Amino acid sequence: MPGLPMLPDTAPFPAEQITALNRIMSATNAGQRTWLSGFLAGYQAANAPQPAAAAPPARRAPLTILFATDGHMVILRGFLQSFRTMPLNVTFDLATFSQLLLKHEHD
Repeated sequence: MPGLPMLPDTAPFPAEQITALNRIMSATNAGQRTWLSGFLAGYQAANAPQPAAAAPPARRAPLTILFATDGHMVILRGFLQSFRTMPLNVTFDLATFSQLLLKHEHD
């Protein structure tokens, strides 16, 4: 087909390959060019370097909430949803805090 674009002389192919590709492409119809486009895309994807394996999930840092009033406990429980998306391992440990506080007061 005379109206189809041809590979320019600056294409990254030797001159004889440019001539051969232009000859082949000029004899194709739209369906063949579409198929060839998909084939080349799949070929490129299959031969592309594979991405590096994903890094293991980050270790979740401990965050222990030791003390809260009754009113603050309600608020803190609400924050737990947002803590779940962070690399934190959230625990409420009021009993341990009480023991530490009592031990400190006795020392």
